[in-house]
Amino acid sequence: MADVYKQSFKQNYTNNIELSIFNCGLERCAPGQTWGPGIRDHYLIHYILSGHGHCRIGEEQRDLGAGEAFLVRPEVPTHYAAAAEDPWEYYWVGFSGPSAPLLLSATVFASASVARPQAGDRLRQALLEIYKARGADYPSAVRMAGYLQAALGLLMETAPPRGGEALTVYAR
Repeated sequence: MADVYKQSFKQNYTNNIELSIFNCGLERCAPGQTWGPGIRDHYLIHYILSGHGHCRIGEEQRDLGAGEAFLVRPEVPTHYAAAAEDPWEYYWVGFSGPSAPLLLSATVFASASVARPQAGDRLRQALLEIYKARGADYPSAVRMAGYLQAALGLLMETAPPRGGEALTVYAR
């Protein structure tokens, strides 16, 4: 197994724009590594690059592997764990803001917490760009939010139609 690693960043500017990054990172987990059970106060998307693991989000339980993604919603009990053999490696982004629920409602996560995004490597790259744009200043927060919008756009490409309803996001 390759070396275990974790690189993460936590943003200070989380209430200043319509879609704010809370945290982001990339990690190759140790065998059996877990998070939770717990509750988040923000949305959190994990995209699995390799390996396997298990997640329980609310009442939904799934074994997951490379190419799959899962969304943790605020205030939903969650637990996830890397497999004991072939633990997962993933990229993640945590975010919040008034635009988040509306944008997510147009993605593959509209009605499920687990998906296999067809965007694949493009989604991985968008999540990596969020991490690469990190910084403790307002311009970095805006750049990170832009890359998050790009990632959400990729998750919208194969989402079920919204019944002809137009997606409109208004700034305050």
